[in-house]
Amino acid sequence: MKGNLFKAQYTLIFLITISATLFFLSGYVNQVPWFDDKAYLNNALIHSGRVDESEVLGPYADERPPLFWWMLTVIFIFNAPIWSAKFLSPFFGVVLIILIYSFTKKLFKNSRQALYSSLFLMFNAFLLLFTGMILTDVPSLTLSTLLLFCLYYGIEENKHSYLIVSSSILAFSIMLRDQNIILFPIILFYLLTKIRLNKYLKALIASIGSILPFSIPIITYGITSTLEVISRHLTPFIIGKAYLIPFTSVGISLAFLLSLIALAFSFYPAVAIYFSDVKNLRQIKLLTFFLSVLTFFITLYPYLWDNYALGARFEVQGRGILSRLISHQIMAETFGVGADLPAIERRIWWLSNFIPLISIPIFLFSIIGLIQMVKNKMYHQLAILIPWLVFTSGFTILFTHLEARFLLPSLPPFAIISSEGFVKVTDWIKFKLSDLKKESNWINKARATVKIYLILISLIFENLVLFEIYMPEKVGLVALFHLLNKILSKYQGWFSDYLIYLENRLRHPILNLDPIYILEAIICLVLIIFLSFKLMMNKGLE
Repeated sequence: MKGNLFKAQYTLIFLITISATLFFLSGYVNQVPWFDDKAYLNNALIHSGRVDESEVLGPYADERPPLFWWMLTVIFIFNAPIWSAKFLSPFFGVVLIILIYSFTKKLFKNSRQALYSSLFLMFNAFLLLFTGMILTDVPSLTLSTLLLFCLYYGIEENKHSYLIVSSSILAFSIMLRDQNIILFPIILFYLLTKIRLNKYLKALIASIGSILPFSIPIITYGITSTLEVISRHLTPFIIGKAYLIPFTSVGISLAFLLSLIALAFSFYPAVAIYFSDVKNLRQIKLLTFFLSVLTFFITLYPYLWDNYALGARFEVQGRGILSRLISHQIMAETFGVGADLPAIERRIWWLSNFIPLISIPIFLFSIIGLIQMVKNKMYHQLAILIPWLVFTSGFTILFTHLEARFLLPSLPPFAIISSEGFVKVTDWIKFKLSDLKKESNWINKARATVKIYLILISLIFENLVLFEIYMPEKVGLVALFHLLNKILSKYQGWFSDYLIYLENRLRHPILNLDPIYILEAIICLVLIIFLSFKLMMNKGLE
């Protein structure tokens, strides 16, 4: 037992060391080439008071999903150097690798398999590239993975505290990236599938049926029109008759006030049920659901209010509590890469590039893994992995414009499922080798050699990036060699020039952002670190 514990600890240390080295080097060479990179950086510089709005170079705009640049603002408020902004995404990348290792280990009870899934994800060329960017892609992956891990762990281990906390993670993930609205059908599908796990097909049909009411208006009218209708009807209820709080520009509406009162009144029964000798399961489930919804709404409320203020200030189409999502969707539909192409051509592009982006070996291992999981009736694992894989991939193909980074949300489920296929393949090879009438030492060496070469071949193939794919600098080399070349080459570009430009223009930090948004960013960061550590150690919140 102690030996296994030490082995797991050494494995985690290995993964943290390698991922931190790769991801922070990726951040180090990043020259902020994208429009969004510059906008997030400048937003934080302006709202932390480090640079006057008239002196920033490049774009800045409040309509960007706010949580990421709120976090950057927190960093700058403490007078951190500007180059430190490049290492927020690498930090999230390291946490993501830890979560994937812990999640896979929890799903399959196999440390070796957990190591494989972490390596497959860590060495993915696109993850390696975008981990270094000042973008929301990798932080978004981390939050969505943490959310689904908390949800799975809470249900499987009957830890209701995890289910309540996961609602806050869901709220934060939406603040971080619009694309995370896809988490709603994933969660709904998983929860409904779990109702009748022994009648999997019926649960599957019920889950699909439950999603149709949401899918029909989106398919019929499009995402933008659907969001406008939802925003128009919900805004008066959530924001209406609000009173401003003295220390913040966020108002307390009747809906928010009632939520606080309900949360306060539900605290006593929650404590009473928890310490009671007689457990009423239905009562506990209802209370958990009630507290989860309240926690989600209270966490999300400042963001909804900020959306409302933004929509009123810029007269965003469909202004209201979803104005950011609407404006961002309009921008994508109007100016996004491939926005001028017919929808069918965009989908054909995604389908033709989908497997190369995932990588051929990982895709093949994933197919083998899925077949193996179905054969072994691993319904608990399939209940969370199938919707995660299908909805993220489907959303990318059907609704996003032509940037390879929009496929990143599909990478974690592919990495986890492919590890099951990889184990199956290596076990099959070991079985075939054991039939040979050779010395055992030779067989063991052959097994180890085959497994090592399989891993290396998979990782090398996974790091190949095609010229035709739309990416900064049109990367055409193996990603690791590309990264090494960048490190050894002269460190120059937009970001280096910007640091020189800002050298004599930086000011002492003065917070120009509502304190409640800073509080949201700090709570999110603390929650991520705390939960990741707890899940890594397999400890409950009780």
